[in-house]
Amino acid sequence: MYTFPHVRSVLALASLLFCLGGCSSSSSPGDGSASPALNEQQISAQTGSGGFVQFSFSLPPGSASLQIVAVSPSSVLVPRSLQNSASVELLPLTTQTTDQARENSLSPSTLNAPFLGDSISEGTFTVQYQLSSNASGVTCNFSILSKSDTDLGSGTVRLNLVNVGPVANSNSLRSDLDAVLDIAKVIFDRAGISIDPVWYDFDGPELLPDPRNGDPLYQAISAAVRPHSVNMVFGSRVLGLRSDDRYAVAGAAPGPSTTSSRSAVVMDLIEVTGGDGEFQTDDNEDDRPSSHNDEYRLAAEELVRTVSNYLGLEDIVSFSGNRVVDSDALSDTDSCLTEEACEEKKDTSNNAMMPRPLRQRDRESSGRGFHPRQFFTDQQSAVLNNHVLVD
Repeated sequence: MYTFPHVRSVLALASLLFCLGGCSSSSSPGDGSASPALNEQQISAQTGSGGFVQFSFSLPPGSASLQIVAVSPSSVLVPRSLQNSASVELLPLTTQTTDQARENSLSPSTLNAPFLGDSISEGTFTVQYQLSSNASGVTCNFSILSKSDTDLGSGTVRLNLVNVGPVANSNSLRSDLDAVLDIAKVIFDRAGISIDPVWYDFDGPELLPDPRNGDPLYQAISAAVRPHSVNMVFGSRVLGLRSDDRYAVAGAAPGPSTTSSRSAVVMDLIEVTGGDGEFQTDDNEDDRPSSHNDEYRLAAEELVRTVSNYLGLEDIVSFSGNRVVDSDALSDTDSCLTEEACEEKKDTSNNAMMPRPLRQRDRESSGRGFHPRQFFTDQQSAVLNNHVLVD
């Protein structure tokens, strides 16, 4: 059982109950005041033959986008169809969001619409899911969130920045992470997104659980902090991270905008700082596991990439060793077949959704520099701004 001592700010009663009497938060003047114009409704339905469940719902006038968070007591709910009142299918099989929701192997399953394109229309919507176990008679719960947003070209995301365990209550580390956040703000600004941050400190273990597997720690954290936000958790170490996810990982992609055991993006600060726990920018030092010449920037880029994963944006490519084995579903992102080929394409190597920093191979860099991951394409920006948490 996790406890969170040293309350420094008053939270809502429900949050305090989850917090067990002890969590702390802090923010700059004006931070945390804006709240997304969200509507949330709850629906329960029971699976029928073959594990299928179908129901209809209506959204408030002026709704621009929606998210459905589907929770089942066992197995996982896979989205099969989402139609508007004109029986137009909003989730063709090729859409990225549907593919991501199908790949979720744990509850909850999250579905965002629209993935790309115009805002959703008003009226009644009909959605169909299937329980992966095909079991009938199972009661499932659905949270339907929608936002009213007249400007889908820009917005603000509420970011809960959560320091856990040995990372918590450290003034020097907080200063370093403030510098990381400043870089992340510049990158997100290129997608038309501003960050509304609030900091929290929680008691907890040195080794954090992998959020992709779900854990009571993230259930408790997401219940205790600001709702309708992305929870960015910093820990000393994170269990199970490897390969391109060795620095940070999203609990789900897309992730739920509700409280759950997977409602977190988690960063391993020992790994991102190369094993010594100290942020460095020494261009001449190349003996750390990260081997990155600017660990502040590395952390900022990973924050941006994994928070964007949580908001439903895929990595631009997926690697197996040095080979590209998959690419995203967007038409305006440039792909490549090998790591070297990706490095040679500036639009690819500099994309914020490149899954790992690519080393510069030109002579001037002496092999110690890395391409900055700092730009979004128009379609990537549109996917992020469509999200219900980006107001």
